[in-house]
Amino acid sequence: MTVNSGSIRFNTDSLKMEIYNGEAWWEIDIDHGSGRGFFMGGTPTPDRIDFILMDSGGTATDFGNLSSGRFTGGAFASQTRAVYVAGELAPGAETNLVDYITMSSAGDAKDFGDLIGTRRYTLLAVSNKTRGITGGGGTPTRVNTLDYFTISTQGNSSDFGDLLTAVTSPFSAQSATRAIMSGGTTPSNSTAIEFFTMTSLGNAADFGDLTVARASGGGGSNSTRAVFMGGTVVPSSPAGVDTIDYVEISTTGNAIDFGNTATSKNGADGGCASPNRICQGGGNNPSAISQIDGVRPQTTGNAIDFGDLSAARTYAFGTSNSHGGVSM
Repeated sequence: MTVNSGSIRFNTDSLKMEIYNGEAWWEIDIDHGSGRGFFMGGTPTPDRIDFILMDSGGTATDFGNLSSGRFTGGAFASQTRAVYVAGELAPGAETNLVDYITMSSAGDAKDFGDLIGTRRYTLLAVSNKTRGITGGGGTPTRVNTLDYFTISTQGNSSDFGDLLTAVTSPFSAQSATRAIMSGGTTPSNSTAIEFFTMTSLGNAADFGDLTVARASGGGGSNSTRAVFMGGTVVPSSPAGVDTIDYVEISTTGNAIDFGNTATSKNGADGGCASPNRICQGGGNNPSAISQIDGVRPQTTGNAIDFGDLSAARTYAFGTSNSHGGVSM
């Protein structure tokens, strides 16, 4: 079959429109509002990687496995590659392992490099199209360090700067230029929201405060709005809360009430996002659950039941190929 220059097709593997230039197919870089979301690691199935199609609900599909099963790490992604950083191989056994997958085709993760120092307790994890940044976590002592990777190139992390506070289990979100960190344990539950610019090295600055001090929740962002879902408020609600807050990423100020999750939960760390939907998967209430909650970030309101993970688990970190840092 002859393909003419200028022909357009939809690539069902990458979920992107492509145009033929006479020699090869080139991706059309548009904000189309769809993409693949991933939930990586977790417990009690620590090597599992699931994926969902962000614009259609249903049960997640098994994608492959991490090189070594672990949980309480962090994950970030470009438009083509997702990276899972550090975590625990077993309770109390933190590691510096870094894995990656190519998101357009199913398969097991491969070795990417190493994080500077071992880390656990669910890291901050954010990214734009080229750079992935992790921060906080425990060694097991809480740290405030920020490290970065170049996503397209395998290798070890480099020093980026510092958070204002040493923190474990915070929320993460990003636009194409700005990263947001909120909440976490410092060692008490925190309301603090911090931000930094991903394109240049440096330290975080104060942004504002959450409506409720909490840690170990999920959420995500489109290119303009960050949404923080669920979490734990110890000692009053150790099984989790249903609070959802949001902030406009380009400004600073305190978070605003968005609505409520479908189920109170904690340990649903990270989330996957497209321009039109943010999903939070799994968590604990009081044991591991499989439910995936979804919200529309451009509006406010309660979460709806999106579907389920392929297996119930806690501490499965989410990311996607179309979140606020890459879907421009």
